[in-house]
Amino acid sequence: MGAWSLQVCLGSRIYRKRAQLQENMGIPGLTKFVKETFRGWEKCTLKGHLIIDGYGLCHQLYAFEWNRGGEYSQFREEVLKMFNTLLEANVRPIVIFDGIDYKKQKVATTMKRRRESIKHIHENISNPNQGGRTLSLLATEVFLFALREINVPFYVADGEADEIIVEIANYFGCPVLGLDSDFFMFNIVGGYIPIDRFDSGSKPVSCQVFHLSKFLEQFDIKHADLRFVVPAIIGNDFVSSVFSPKLAACMAHEVSVCSLHPVAQIMKCIYCYPSIEIFLFRMKDLSCYGQLKSNCCAVQAMYTCEKRTNPECLLSSSVLKTNCGKPLPNWIVRKYRQGDFPRHNMSALVIEQSLLRIVPDVSVKSTSMDASLSIRQKIYYLFDIPSVKEFVRIKLDLSARQVSSLSVSAFSPQLISPFPVKVFCKLLNCEYSMLQKVNTHWRFVVAVTKFWAETLHVPTFLVEALIFCNVLCFTCHATLKVHREKCASPFTFTRSKWMLALHAFSQWQCCYLDALSVNQLLIEPFEVLSPAFLYDGTIALQMAQNVSSAHSLFPIDIELYQSLLDVVLSHRYAETNSRLQAVHEGGSRCHAALPTQAVRKEQIKQHLVSSNVVHANPFSSLQIESDSDSS
Repeated sequence: MGAWSLQVCLGSRIYRKRAQLQENMGIPGLTKFVKETFRGWEKCTLKGHLIIDGYGLCHQLYAFEWNRGGEYSQFREEVLKMFNTLLEANVRPIVIFDGIDYKKQKVATTMKRRRESIKHIHENISNPNQGGRTLSLLATEVFLFALREINVPFYVADGEADEIIVEIANYFGCPVLGLDSDFFMFNIVGGYIPIDRFDSGSKPVSCQVFHLSKFLEQFDIKHADLRFVVPAIIGNDFVSSVFSPKLAACMAHEVSVCSLHPVAQIMKCIYCYPSIEIFLFRMKDLSCYGQLKSNCCAVQAMYTCEKRTNPECLLSSSVLKTNCGKPLPNWIVRKYRQGDFPRHNMSALVIEQSLLRIVPDVSVKSTSMDASLSIRQKIYYLFDIPSVKEFVRIKLDLSARQVSSLSVSAFSPQLISPFPVKVFCKLLNCEYSMLQKVNTHWRFVVAVTKFWAETLHVPTFLVEALIFCNVLCFTCHATLKVHREKCASPFTFTRSKWMLALHAFSQWQCCYLDALSVNQLLIEPFEVLSPAFLYDGTIALQMAQNVSSAHSLFPIDIELYQSLLDVVLSHRYAETNSRLQAVHEGGSRCHAALPTQAVRKEQIKQHLVSSNVVHANPFSSLQIESDSDSS
């Protein structure tokens, strides 16, 4: 198997976690059953088109020690390595990502998984030897930046991507690569390749392909629709399980199957039924019959996919509408399809709910997503949404809260089109004249970092550590692995200081994510660097330990570091100068005049909140370019 292959490169502990992840996605137990029983795997060499389940692959490739807050450079390297191998082998990958749950059909499943992630993060932060898998906050953005870097086409679906993935695969007659047992139920012309049956390290790229027809033939199932009985009974992400001993006994007749796994019991029994209708008729006396019949109808519609779709058509069409029923402007549809309109913002726009990402963070503290709450509130204002229900982590649980939009003082929607830079600066409370003091590709980073430092009163040593990490990752990217190894030794500073740094840097990433949303909404007035060129959790936390000694260990551009630091901390320098001047002029009396921290926080809060004047904000204000101009 190849260098990054699941069966070779992952330790047994992470392998077990990945196997558990695979079992939890889609139909519980089906992946294990297929692996243990299916004998019809087709060995083949990949060529031509390959349709990839984006989030499945993203989770698969992010196999790093994540509890230091994001190993993005390593992740980028893994993504580029895999896709460059595919491209060199004349494989033409197309990546499709899940969209939003606009029908609210998957809420229970998603909430359950998020709570599991919260628990898992807490266990790993408390005991880093637990292992396992969690996506760091900006991993998806790093993935998308890497795909753009090598011109791999990708698209975001309206909702669950499985169906559109199959439609595109059948359009090209090619296989699907994924990490979801639902694909075993689809009739995919080119077959389905589970990620652990795929070896990108071999040349040419080899794999093992699952074909539904061979699976049904092996188990002597004459009517293909009978396969729907499996998810109808076991359940999936959208329908609940109705499996019970009585149901198993009713299916089995004289067959002894009680000792088998539920999937095995069903497969051993359903071959004797000539059709799904007769199967349901035989179950009519069971108490669960009504739910079973409803499940059968639902999964039959879910897994029956006759349509074939050219991915190019996705750019100009969408079933998504605003919560009040208005169609989305074409430019928003295009940006969303191209990954330039974050899912949590689209969810807020369409259903006025937002399931925020779970951040590797310190669970005893409030969620790091609160650091950028005011940015999201202003985005909701641009959407003309009075309030949005946000689902966020509250300690070790996931809770809902109603967040009101935040109007912006002295702001007019008419400024958006001609002056997007001014709007961006207004939303992040920064002055463009300050950003002009640094190179263009650093202005977005400086705006985000300045917002983070000022709004949250981040200790200066953490600001210095973060900017040092930014500069090191950017200027020494090619040799970053060597520098990371220098930082890999156990941390010698106190646990409380480590927790403080981890939480602060998680907050910075949240600010980066929501500021990126603003930049995308305004049609990219600022150049944005991938987080892979800016942040490494191991390096950042080591810098927080002692940034002053790092200058002698790491060859960074000191002039660049100092120029960024000067702009980010300019408000603190100004305050210091003001204090010194007051001391000089008024002696000790100046200390009574200086604002306390509580007063300073209140001043910032007042600065964030607008005046009582409510400015008109029609949804059309978001049409920065008209649809006719952009077509």
